Amino acid sequence: MRTHVSSLLWLAGLLAPLWWLLGWIQFVWFPLIVLVLLLHFARGGKVRFSLEAKALLVFLMVQIIAVGSIQENYRYVTFAKSFWGYLTMLLLFLYASGYPNPRRLMAVVLKSLIVVVLASVLVSTVTQLIWSLDGRILRFDTPFIGFVPPWIQATALGQAVFSPSAGRVDWFMGVPYLRHTAMNLFATTYSMALAAALPLLLWVARSGKLGFGRMWQRMALAAFIGGAVALLLTTGRMSMLGLSLGAVWFGLVRWPRLRLVLTVALGTLITVVALTGPEYAGGLLYARGEGSVVTRYLIYAQTWLHFLERPVFGWGAELDVAGIGYPLGSHSQYLSILFRYGLVGMAVWVTWMMAIWARIQRVTSREARSYLGWSMIAVFVNGLTDVWDLDLFTLYVLSLVFVAVLLAARSRMDKGTLRPPGSNETVSAGTRGN
Repeated sequence: MRTHVSSLLWLAGLLAPLWWLLGWIQFVWFPLIVLVLLLHFARGGKVRFSLEAKALLVFLMVQIIAVGSIQENYRYVTFAKSFWGYLTMLLLFLYASGYPNPRRLMAVVLKSLIVVVLASVLVSTVTQLIWSLDGRILRFDTPFIGFVPPWIQATALGQAVFSPSAGRVDWFMGVPYLRHTAMNLFATTYSMALAAALPLLLWVARSGKLGFGRMWQRMALAAFIGGAVALLLTTGRMSMLGLSLGAVWFGLVRWPRLRLVLTVALGTLITVVALTGPEYAGGLLYARGEGSVVTRYLIYAQTWLHFLERPVFGWGAELDVAGIGYPLGSHSQYLSILFRYGLVGMAVWVTWMMAIWARIQRVTSREARSYLGWSMIAVFVNGLTDVWDLDLFTLYVLSLVFVAVLLAARSRMDKGTLRPPGSNETVSAGTRGN
């Protein structure tokens, strides 16, 4: 069977467990996109700078300017890692913007999300079985750990990348459990990836307008159910909150006649929680003890105070401070952008996000707008307490979601169905089959 060039995206996602075992899962996506682009160019394909791509390019330029403010030598490594991830996203935007058949590429992107989540759920399932039957946690050293400098191995990030663990024993509201990370670096980044993907998986599973066959719809449904269970096992509270708020958006867009009912119901729920729920809300807030809340408060307060010292272009990267267990510029996407890249970086980043959100409003299909908006709201809410580019595997999943928005807007999804690429399309058939 001959393989379609763009299908390399979902085929690479299918091999995610292999990349994880080799220790490549954080870095393989950039060379993958480069390979796809080279094949695209070799066949006469072109790229276009959409507004999202232009904003992201300027954001990368701001990062290059900010790198001169980095204070600790090893922070150049974390800077390079996040820069690598955003550069991967830029190349994916360029490919999607110039792709001659956005409907076809949209199907490939959705397939990529399906197989990536299925692979993660598979790892979660194996991890849970091993722990339940034997009390052990799936943990190993990658084959290339011997080539990694000891000072990188000694960091929490280095251990997560080169000596990965699929979970760790934790407790929630006094109950011990296995908190899953699967192939991601941390449970919070795993939950963020799941929250971003789940609405689109449900879209594929339920919609007949996308043109997927029964097999892919069943795979999407399995990925959705497995991903939802895995999300519960991450206890990612902000991810769950984001999905809940995104579901409200979904209802408002999907069923406009019920907007008044949904708005009143949401207002009533907020009022009831405000009047009667502080005790339960506090229980969730302190579900893992006071340490987590106090540490985050210290991080946020010190991050803000240090930002005021360099408000224009920021500090370039995170910064370690004595007495705080985590670096400044962590645990919040918004404060992290402000701290690392200053007001200039934040202005460009907000412009980029506004461009993506505006693109959703240009999608002609109400069904597509509802699911894409649901996913984006989950991502935005998750950014309150987590950093998107901490985990490049998570950032790749977010890239697929952002690109899906662009492709949905480029496609006339209210006209006919969105057909996935056929298996008989060859990689040498000209730009129509890129």
